[in-house]
Amino acid sequence: MSILRDIFELTKSNPSRNTVDILGRDLVYDFIWKDGVPISDINRFEQLNGIHIPSDYKEFLSYSNGADIFVCDDGNSGYHLFSLDELISETKWLKEAYEFPNDNLVFMNMLHSTDFMMFDNINRKIVFGETAEPSDSWIKFSMDFDYLILRLVWSNGNSFWEWYY
Repeated sequence: MSILRDIFELTKSNPSRNTVDILGRDLVYDFIWKDGVPISDINRFEQLNGIHIPSDYKEFLSYSNGADIFVCDDGNSGYHLFSLDELISETKWLKEAYEFPNDNLVFMNMLHSTDFMMFDNINRKIVFGETAEPSDSWIKFSMDFDYLILRLVWSNGNSFWEWYY
């Protein structure tokens, strides 16, 4: 079972979680889930659209076809994980604005900005794209979707990739 599936199970009936940030402030995170899609429908969707969705993201889509996670009451954080249809529409408009390979698939954006994450299916990496920056400066992670979510949990929902720069 993935960490995101564990969070889903913990928060599907009570979507709010209390936590404390590094400064000792009390925060509340919300997790907003949608109905899942059968794996057979996801596979058919891939074939119809000529795309590849990594297996760990397919698993997520099977229990929640899109979600908002780590939505904080401070109004400055949270992530939107795309549904099947959003995978296509968001990838399409970003490909029009930025040049990146056809095998890349945008799967998440930050609720507090226009920045996004995408799967680089050729190099098996996750790419963090800042819309205000040229694509050659985007950050590439050697991790899969499950590990990205685990790192978000470890960082208490914070954008851990910004800590190094």
